[in-house]
Order: sequence, then C-alpha cells, then structure tokens
Amino acid sequence: MLFLRPVEKTAILKSLKHEINKVKLSQIGGVNMSRVCNICGKGQTSGNNVSHSNRKTRRTFKANVQKVSYVENGKEVNGYVCTRCLKKADRA
Repeated sequence: MLFLRPVEKTAILKSLKHEINKVKLSQIGGVNMSRVCNICGKGQTSGNNVSHSNRKTRRTFKANVQKVSYVENGKEVNGYVCTRCLKKADRA
C-alpha cells in the first residue's frame, strides 16, 4: 500500500487528468496547437522585454500564423501556416 500526503495526491491526480485529456484530444483529432505552424513547427518562443533602464521582464514571442488552405502530399489541407512558409507553400 502506498501512502501519500494530500499535496502529493493532488499533484498526481492533476497529472493523470492532464494525460487523460491529451489522449482524448488525440483521439478526437489532435491537440489544439493553434499558434504553431503545421509545416515547419514554428511556435511560441520566450524572451525578455528590456526597458530603457535595462530592466528585464519575461515575455513571449508568438509566431505569425494564419489559417489557410494549402496543398500537402497532393491533398488540400486546412491549417495554420506561418507567413514564411506561406510564401513557399502551394496554395489551394
């Protein structure tokens, strides 16, 4: 029998719920990753805001993705594509 403190139990239950939700989403049609390019995988990155006094605070840089229809492996696909890949991709 495994004895856990209440804090540890809640952490384990949260992680299990998260894993179950990921499995459910993957069965439905994929994890919602709307800010990620379907072609190159470019997504959100993090960095710093730097003020005039050189103070640094954390921030995120989001990929410029647009929802478009494009041709992939001879099939028309709807998805999110970053603007750099949008120049190269065959539009449907």
